[in-house]
Amino acid sequence: MLAILRLSLVIIALSALSLPALAQDNEDEYDFSEIPVEEEEIPYIGVGGGIQAHMVLLNLDDLNALAGTLGVPEFSGGLFMVGGGGWTAIGIVPNLRVGVFGGGGTKEVRENDTTGGNHRRSLQLINGFTAALIDYAITPFSKFTIAPGVMLGGGSTTIEFTQTRAGTTYGSLFDPSIPGGPAANHQASITRGYVHFVPMVNLEYALTQFILVRAGGGYAMSFGDTWSDRHGTDIAEVPEKLTADGPSFHVGLFLGLFQQ
Repeated sequence: MLAILRLSLVIIALSALSLPALAQDNEDEYDFSEIPVEEEEIPYIGVGGGIQAHMVLLNLDDLNALAGTLGVPEFSGGLFMVGGGGWTAIGIVPNLRVGVFGGGGTKEVRENDTTGGNHRRSLQLINGFTAALIDYAITPFSKFTIAPGVMLGGGSTTIEFTQTRAGTTYGSLFDPSIPGGPAANHQASITRGYVHFVPMVNLEYALTQFILVRAGGGYAMSFGDTWSDRHGTDIAEVPEKLTADGPSFHVGLFLGLFQQ
């Protein structure tokens, strides 16, 4: 009996000594920290709306040729437009965003002719558009997004000239029998509707989770060659460069919920 008890104690002691070794073997065999795990990129999340200002650098050759014919100063600089819109990540395709934007602006030159009847003349270029936006958000680091995309929609461009003689009265404006009447006062306006297409790249930075600033650039293109007056009468032989096409730059401020 004593011998059996001694044998049991020896077996227990040997078992106790072997446990650390078994634990070490198990630890080596099931070291989960060494198992490779794929890190998935988090898709872009964001939705917002706000204001956006545009500057289009126009080709002014044909517009300035018209200005010279009408006796007004030449145009210079770009066309400034103000508008806004919004967008959201749709979720179906990761990082793909859709939205709607619009804007409009006027560029004008004036001349007060103090000779030959003291006429006041004005020539305006008026442009506006509304377009859908589709772009793809790339986030190289926190809060900053690069978004190449396109805008596609519609717009209109109007060229308007006004000449009014100083001292014109209601009667002389409409009654051709009065000297210096309608013949001395003139108004003309033509409008062109077009398809608006702008490939662009936007750079965005989320100042906070709820405020985002944007700067971007692209090239504004329009397709459509039919001009008409206010009553819908077609006007032929309009110069090709009387458009609001050209390199486009914009900045915007948006409120919403943006990826940090």
